[in-house]
Amino acid sequence: MKLLKLDEVIKIRRQEFAVSKLIDSLINLPSSEVKAFFETQGLSLPKSVRIAVLQNVLKDPVEKTLGERAHLADELGYRLTWVEFFSEYQLENLLKFYNAVSLNKKYLTELWLNLLSFAIEKKVDDKVLLELVDKAKGNKHLPADILAYNLDLHPIFLDEKNEIDGISQDQFRTVLYKASTVNEIREIGKKHGVNVPKRLKKEELANIIIGVLKDRKEHTPELEERVRSLSIVLLQRFAKDNDIKASIELKKEEVIEYILANANQTKDKYALPVDISVYDRELRSKEKIEARAKQIEEAKKAEEKPAPVVVKEEPKPVAPKPVKVEEKVEVVKKSKHSPQYEEVVKELALLREELLHHINNCKCTASLKEKK
Repeated sequence: MKLLKLDEVIKIRRQEFAVSKLIDSLINLPSSEVKAFFETQGLSLPKSVRIAVLQNVLKDPVEKTLGERAHLADELGYRLTWVEFFSEYQLENLLKFYNAVSLNKKYLTELWLNLLSFAIEKKVDDKVLLELVDKAKGNKHLPADILAYNLDLHPIFLDEKNEIDGISQDQFRTVLYKASTVNEIREIGKKHGVNVPKRLKKEELANIIIGVLKDRKEHTPELEERVRSLSIVLLQRFAKDNDIKASIELKKEEVIEYILANANQTKDKYALPVDISVYDRELRSKEKIEARAKQIEEAKKAEEKPAPVVVKEEPKPVAPKPVKVEEKVEVVKKSKHSPQYEEVVKELALLREELLHHINNCKCTASLKEKK
């Protein structure tokens, strides 16, 4: 398929349209309209088309997240190192995780470049294309829930033979076991019409055991009758005694197998894995594993380095210079007494003379002197 470019101009019913303008309208179209258009035209695409778009759009944000979380070396960082092997739903869920309008717009733009290119290649009638574009122009906003949008388009993206969710069965086993939670795996099951129970019923447990016996060529009608007559407790004991992985409480790998055993794409030729190491095998390249380990080590070293100590220099106190205070001595000249003052002094002087004269001549004073 020849992929259109945004800067191209194409003709539809003798009218010229800039591809970028068409895409800007089409990305706002609700998923229900998109699905109806492709189903009406009898068109479908392989899941690999959408997986390639998702991988391309998510590459930069994933690398950024890995860099930012390298010092944590946490579960999310580990799962993201498996992104190149992700199934369609894992990628759809990751796009939802980032929840960025700009990222969603980039994804929808690239997706619609593929969808429009495919429609033109399949020679969809120009009139029908123009009607779709006109419908799109009535919508001014991107889809609010990008995961719901993608799930709604599930019917128009098909799996290749013996694949599920866009990848092989063995890759499905490995990447889900390594990089998904049990809850996410259950949601993948729902996407493919399989509601995985949290606990198996007696009949479901018996079916698993009988299926294993058939694969081992150990099955007989008598043995099957005996197995189906057992209680749940005895069924679990039978499974354990015969080295059959089966229990009412489903583990992660058992949830995966339940989906493969019941999904339309895989149930006809379903078989338990020959080697159980398929869940825990390594798909990532040695170079990428080593590069990630180095990234984590460098991040931890950078975190361990003490932060530079900033020494604040306190201003040194400056001793105050002695201040020389010059005392100004003012000499006050005595002013001359007033005339009244002079008169009083004279009077006092005269009074003194009279008192002395009295003392010297008074008889009482003379008699006192004689007694002495």
